[in-house]
Amino acid sequence: MAAQILPATQGRADYLRVGEAVASMLGIDFNTFKNSYKFYDDELRLITPLSPSQSSYNFNPVRGIDTNLPTSSLMDKSDLFAVTGVGLIFTRATYASATGALSAYGNYPAYTYPYAAVFSGSNEQAGLLNIVNGQVALAVNSDQQWNIPADRMVYADQYINAQVQTIQYGGTNGKQGILDLNAIVIMDGENQNVITVNLPAGGTLTNIDGNTNATTRNILGVRLIGFRIRNAANGGFTNGSCRV
Repeated sequence: MAAQILPATQGRADYLRVGEAVASMLGIDFNTFKNSYKFYDDELRLITPLSPSQSSYNFNPVRGIDTNLPTSSLMDKSDLFAVTGVGLIFTRATYASATGALSAYGNYPAYTYPYAAVFSGSNEQAGLLNIVNGQVALAVNSDQQWNIPADRMVYADQYINAQVQTIQYGGTNGKQGILDLNAIVIMDGENQNVITVNLPAGGTLTNIDGNTNATTRNILGVRLIGFRIRNAANGGFTNGSCRV
């Protein structure tokens, strides 16, 4: 019997695993699938302003359903997206006190952990730690696919020259606050896909939004890394068949 050839990396293994699953669902072989559809590495970034009155945040990854805030990256309704990793980021936007409007989302560093040296207002980090101590879940058509403690999706680095570390782009997934998933879920743009961040009960949320700062407010981001398959959505990857 010939020796089995295994992929050299986890990423390559995920690529083959997703490609073969999608090809099977579409009723074609893997080579036909690769030649017929655009299938590539991608990342979805779902962001929302934080509020002291909320203990749960829902994100829809499909463009046109929720408000598409600046710096967010969403999938089209016609796409499939296979989620192989998930992470959280903490950042800011400029706040206008006269109107309450937020702007300049792209002008602030993103952090893998709510460092006290950065989120330094009274009870500000304490509020953000409710996110770290919460849960992140994915549901497809109201059926929960995974529910994971949020502290597995953050990375607290050591101080270097008295400065806290922002995301180390190009580093390992772990050092970017990304948790590699064992259960890969394929989100079909024509289905109802909801990512929920639930905060634990009993914590103070008083200044989670950074309202002690006159000109900025805090932003939460959920990062979904994986593979995008363009123009392959058809509602076929339902809650019962989307796990690979």
